[in-house]
Amino acid sequence: MVAKLPKKLCRFFLSLSLLLFPAFYSAVAFSLPDKLSELEIKAWTEHDEFLSELENEVVRVIQLQPSSAYAHYILSHIFIRKFSLQPLQEEFAKKALELAQQALELDPQTEFGYVALSHVFEALGLRDNAKEILNSAPTESWRLKFSKISLALSMGKESNTLSELETLANVYPESRGLILPFLLGLMADSLEGVSLQDALIRIEETTHSSLASQALALRFIETQEYDKTEAIYVKLLTAPNNPEPELRINYGIFLSRFKEQDEKAETLLRQALQDRVPDVVKSIIHSQLGVIAVKRNQVDLASREFIQALHLSSDKTNTLKVAVNAFVSLKKIDRLQEFCDVVNSEFPGNAAFYAILGQVYSEELKLHTRAIDSYKKAIVLEPRNSAYYNAVGLSFYHLEDFLNALDFFDQAIQLDPTDAVALYNKACIYSLSGFQQLALSHLKKAILIDPSLQDVARHDRDFEKIADLPLFKKLTTQNAGLLENLPVDHAPSPVHKEDKRMTFQ
Repeated sequence: MVAKLPKKLCRFFLSLSLLLFPAFYSAVAFSLPDKLSELEIKAWTEHDEFLSELENEVVRVIQLQPSSAYAHYILSHIFIRKFSLQPLQEEFAKKALELAQQALELDPQTEFGYVALSHVFEALGLRDNAKEILNSAPTESWRLKFSKISLALSMGKESNTLSELETLANVYPESRGLILPFLLGLMADSLEGVSLQDALIRIEETTHSSLASQALALRFIETQEYDKTEAIYVKLLTAPNNPEPELRINYGIFLSRFKEQDEKAETLLRQALQDRVPDVVKSIIHSQLGVIAVKRNQVDLASREFIQALHLSSDKTNTLKVAVNAFVSLKKIDRLQEFCDVVNSEFPGNAAFYAILGQVYSEELKLHTRAIDSYKKAIVLEPRNSAYYNAVGLSFYHLEDFLNALDFFDQAIQLDPTDAVALYNKACIYSLSGFQQLALSHLKKAILIDPSLQDVARHDRDFEKIADLPLFKKLTTQNAGLLENLPVDHAPSPVHKEDKRMTFQ
C-alpha cells in the first residue's frame, strides 16, 4: 500500500532547512557615503514587508530634492517590485513608468532614467525595448552594465554572466551592495561542489564582504565542515560594526542544529526577535525556538512557539511541517496529539493543515478514525483534490474496512484518472481479498502511469498472494514500456475464504 499526498505535503517528516540565505531580505552592510546610495541598496534588497516604509522614506527625499533623477530612479524601482508582487495592480507599473520618465527628463546625461525605464519594460515583458533603451544611454556605468547583464540573463543569454558580475564587483566597489546579493544567489543556483566553494572563497577574499562570508558559512554547513562555519560566524559577530540580524539568526540555528548548544542559540535567537526583521523571519525564529523547547521536553512552550510561528508565517504548511517533524524526530509522539488539537482549533478552514494533521493521526498516532475526520474536512474545503480521497481510503485500509477504502480510491480516480497511487492501492486491496485478476489489472494501470511502482510492488507484502504468478513477475520486472500489450484478464477471482474483510454483491 502506498500513502501519497500532493508533492507539497508528501513525506513532510523531513528535516527542513531553516537557515536563511543572508541579507536578501534586509539592508546589506555597506560603506557608501550618501543617503541615496543607502536607499538604492534598500530598494533592491529590503524585504517586501517593509517596501511601503521605504517608499515613504524616498518620497521624503524627493520632497527635499525634487530635481534628483537618482531619487526618482530609486522610487521607480520600488514600484516595480510592488508590481512584481501584485501584477494585477497596473497602477504600480504606471507609477514606475512615470517616475522613470521623470528621472530621464531631469537628467538625460546620467544613467538613472535609462536604467529605470529598462526595468519597467523588462517587468512588462518588453525585453527588446529594455535592451534598446539601455543601448541608447549616452554614458556607460556599472548600473548600465549590471542592468544589461541581468536583462541578458532573463533573455536566456547567460554564458559569461558570473564572470561579468564578478568583474563588475571588483572594478566598481561601490556597486557591491547591489551586485553581490545577485551574484551570490546566481552562484548558488549555477554552481555546486568544489566549484561553488572556490568561487565563494574567491569572492570573500576580493570583496571582504560579510555577505560573501555568510554564504561561505552556509556552504561549509553543506559539506559538514562545522568548525569552519563556526569560525566565520564568530569572526563576523566580533567585528566592530553591529552584527546584522540574519547573522545572529543563522548562527543561532546552526548552534542548535549542528553543535547542540541550545542555550547560546536561544540567546541569539531571542536577541534577533528584538531587531527590525519581517514577520516571515520572526516565524523562522519562533520555529527554531519551538524545536529547542521540544528538545528540552518543554512541550507547552514548544507549542506556543510553533503556534506563534504559524500566525506569522507566509507559508503555514511548511511551518507546520517543521513543527510536526520536531515532535516526531525527537520522539515526542505522546505530546504530538495535543499540539495537533491546538492547531485544529487555532487554524480552522485550512485544507492543507487538515491533510497534514490527518497524516499525523494515521501514520504517527495510529488514530485512523480521527485521520479520516481530518481528511474529510480537507475534502470539504478542496473537493477536487484527489490526493485527499486517496488518503481517506488509506485510513480505511488501515482499519481493514476495504469496501469504504475502495469507494474513496474510486473517487480519487474519478477526479484524476492518472492517479497511479489510487490505482495501486486498489490493486493491494484486491490482492489481499483474493481477486487476483483485478489486482493484476489495476497494478498494470498504475505501473503504466508510474513505472517506479514496479519496485514498490516487488517488496509490498500486500501482494504476497499473487507474488508467484507469472503475470505479477512480468509486471514488476519487465520494462514498463513493454507492458502495454501484456494481456491481463479483468474477470474477478473468487474471494479467499480466509479473508472476511470484503465481499461483493
